[in-house]
Amino acid sequence: MFNENIVSGKWKQMKGKLLEVWGKVTDDEMEQTKGNISKLAGLVQQRYGESQETIRERINEFLADIGGVNDDASDPEFKTYTPPIAKKAIESEKSN
Repeated sequence: MFNENIVSGKWKQMKGKLLEVWGKVTDDEMEQTKGNISKLAGLVQQRYGESQETIRERINEFLADIGGVNDDASDPEFKTYTPPIAKKAIESEKSN
């Protein structure tokens, strides 16, 4: 199951969007998070002083824009990216 990591196929697309919004975070710093949402939210919070909740909400909006959000994430505070093919597999497992 997917956790707090943005799947690598979407990371470049996501990173570009995040850098547009949070330009105080450098590309290198963004890359060091390796798509981990908690690390990314912590980095943005350091630069901008926004709450973790606000940052995670915005990240989830970006994820939804580029292709899917997992409503069954183990962390109830926010949702994590799930590619459409994985969503189908999850739905198939639930129906069995």
